[in-house]
Order: sequence, then C-alpha cells, then structure tokens
Amino acid sequence: MSPDRVAGGRRQGVLLALAGVLFSVVLCELILRLCGIPSKPFLEEIQFGWPDPQTLRNEYVPDPELFWVPRTYKASLVDTQRVPPEIVFLGDSCTQFGSYPARVVEKLRRQTENAALTGLSVGVGGWSSAQGLRQLERDIVPLRPKVVTVFFGWNDHWRHFGASDQDVAWVGAPLPFLSINLKVVELCKRAYVTFRSDPKGLRVPLSNFRAILREIVSTSKDNGIVPVLITAPSALIPGREPERLAQRWVRNLRDVVPLHQKYSNVVRDVAAATGVPLCDLAARFDELPAQQREAEYMLSDGIHFTPAGDEALANFIVQCFRQNRLIGLSPAAP
Repeated sequence: MSPDRVAGGRRQGVLLALAGVLFSVVLCELILRLCGIPSKPFLEEIQFGWPDPQTLRNEYVPDPELFWVPRTYKASLVDTQRVPPEIVFLGDSCTQFGSYPARVVEKLRRQTENAALTGLSVGVGGWSSAQGLRQLERDIVPLRPKVVTVFFGWNDHWRHFGASDQDVAWVGAPLPFLSINLKVVELCKRAYVTFRSDPKGLRVPLSNFRAILREIVSTSKDNGIVPVLITAPSALIPGREPERLAQRWVRNLRDVVPLHQKYSNVVRDVAAATGVPLCDLAARFDELPAQQREAEYMLSDGIHFTPAGDEALANFIVQCFRQNRLIGLSPAAP
C-alpha cells in the first residue's frame, strides 16, 4: 500500500473519530436538555457557612463569577460610574453591614478639606478573598479608584461543603472557546471537582489565601491603585468560642482562634513582602482592654462590630492612611 493511501486512511480515521465524539456530545447535550438538567450549579447546592440557602434566595441574586451579589449591586456600580470613587472598600459582612466605610470617608473629607471625596463600599456578606479578587478584576479596576482596602480573612478559613471557592468559580465560569454553555461540559466539570474535593478542606486554604492576596496586590498596582491590606480583628477567646460556629463553620471549635491568627499573619507577611500599606487592625484591637473590645466594640459573635466598634475601626484606618500618606494626608497631626 502506498504511503499516500496510508496517510489518507489515517486522516479518514481521525475524522471519523472526531465525528463520533461530536455526535456523542450533541446526543448527550440533547438528552440533558430534554431532561431539564441544569448546566450550572444552584447556590443551594454549593452550601456555605453563611449565607444559608434561604438568605441567598431572599437577599441576594446569583452571579456566575462571584457566586452571589446583593440585589442592588449592579445598580450601585452603574451609579458609581458617573462619579468614580476615590476609595473602594472590599470585604465580607464586616464591610457590607458595617458603617466604618462611610465613617472613614466622612473623616477624610474633614481632614483633607475635600468635601467632594467619594468612597464606595462593595463588601458582600459571606465572601472570601477569592470572590474579592474576581470582583476587583471585573468590577473595580474599571472604576480606577486611587485606593482599595482589602478586608478578608474570616470566610476564607471556614469549612467548605464539597469544593473550595476556586473550584466553585471554575465550575461556574464558561470556557473561553465556547460562546454557549454546554450542559454536558458543566456536568463533567462538576464531576471532576467532586472527585478531587477534600471533604475536610477550607474555602480558601492558607497557601491559596496568600496567593490570592498577592494577586490582589499585583492587580491593583498594575492598574495604578494603591491596595491597603487589613487584618480582621477578633474578640474570640480560646475556650469561649460561640457554639454556633460548630454547626456550619468549623469542625473543631478549638481551631478557630489559632486558625484566624494564621490568616492574619499571612496578611501581614504579604504586606511586608510586597511593600503595600498594612492596617493591622487585629493588632490594634488586641491592644485594647479586653472588656472594651468584647463588650463595647464587638458583637457577641466576636467577629462583627458595634457602632462604637465601627467608629474605632474608622479612626484606626484613617490613622493608617495618614501614616502612609494616602488621599492627601500627611503624617503630621490633623
């Protein structure tokens, strides 16, 4: 048999194999669509410590890349595009439900004598740093703020329910070479993630947390934005951790305090290694009298802040801005 006929036979075999694969994919896709199989994971299937499924349905809307966002999220971004903010506050529920971002902006307006200074709080309850990074890349960089504050560290070290945040995001994201979402592809991705998941894992393991913070820093710098890393204060006492944390957040209550300290240390390490401003609020709150920190400044969960705590938080952040000469402030006393 001539070489040309051999080569032609091989080409024909490859084409037949590809046609068979394509036919199988199309057939599976048709069957899945006829059966009504969802192509993307419902938030109810991707359980998190918080928000719970009911809160997700009532208070948030799905986002294919950020998992969930507040119902007013998109509208607030559209409004902000008219007058881009100088400061953007990234974070979790401590930011979304806290008043410290507004307090920081008001204090900076007075101290810089700039009544037009603007800020935008885009913290979302339950978010980890993985969601914060994608939010920065997709939604915040186009706004071109001068400064972003980065306040994560609690949800990152809570337990996941089958898949880490990076894996969940990968399942939901469309493939770059496909303009449509194929159900068969999504199911294969989900099966792969389920197979490789660590049932005892954290939403963002410590090494990933470090890498994500570095990516947040580099993305910010590359776009002319100054990132300010913040350590998350805590009023949790070893041996007195809230029992409710054992229901959905951790497997062993004794792990909470040392684990949170490890994540705070990573924030400090990344700030030192990259040379970006660090607002070590965890250390500042630790210096306060225990009674003041636990009863006056923080709620009973030891994580979130009272109005007085938000005021103290805002004061510390403004001091941090001043020490780092941000937003027109100088180290001299106001």
